[in-house]
Order: sequence, then structure tokens, then C-alpha cells
Amino acid sequence: SLMDSLGSNKHVLPEVCICFLSILAEQDFPHFQDLFLFFANMLLHYHQFMNPNESDLIDVLMPASLSDDKIIKHMARKTLKLFVKNETPPKVTHEDLVKNRPRSPVRSPIPATAKTPDLPERH
Repeated sequence: SLMDSLGSNKHVLPEVCICFLSILAEQDFPHFQDLFLFFANMLLHYHQFMNPNESDLIDVLMPASLSDDKIIKHMARKTLKLFVKNETPPKVTHEDLVKNRPRSPVRSPIPATAKTPDLPERH
């Protein structure tokens, strides 16, 4: 099946997804939505194995994130957040995604002393 072959060729996944998403972004067919969601889901599923070209992804996902279609807009924004650096990954609500996603370790809070520079004490 398509899923299996894509799953076993994770290194080509980003390019495959980006190609399809960019083609789909140009289309106005009803099938577009399902396919877009499929590939956006693939990116979300496999993001920990992937190293997609961020600028390609942004070129594709930015227009989609402005889509009139609420689901596409949501998925595009969620996917964008995942790959754009300095963004916290979105909470994934789909149960199937949660199951397959490794939990990120909880960062310990930074002690307050680390935040403020040491000021010379006044007497």
C-alpha cells in the first residue's frame, strides 16, 4: 500500500509530501482537501524521522494556511508550526497521532537566579 511504501522510505517522505502538497495547493478540486490532509498528516506522523526543506514547506503551507477551508487552514497552520523553528510544537488532538508520537521530555524550570544578572550588593 502507499502508506507502507512511504513508511519504509522515510527519507523521501518530505519531498513526496511537499511535491503533492504544492500540486494540491494549486488545485480547486473537492479531492484536494482529503489529499492535502493525508499528506499534512504524513508530515505530522513522521516529522521526527524527517528533515524537510523548510523553505519549500513554507512556500506550500503558507498559502494553504490562508485557505477558506477551515480544516485545511488548521492542518496547514499546525504543520507549519511543527516545522518552523523557534515554535513550540502544537498539541496534536488526533488520538492516532498521540499514540505514535514520542513524549517530549519536560524541561525543568530555570532557577530565578539564572534570569537576573548578579547586581553588586548595596549596603
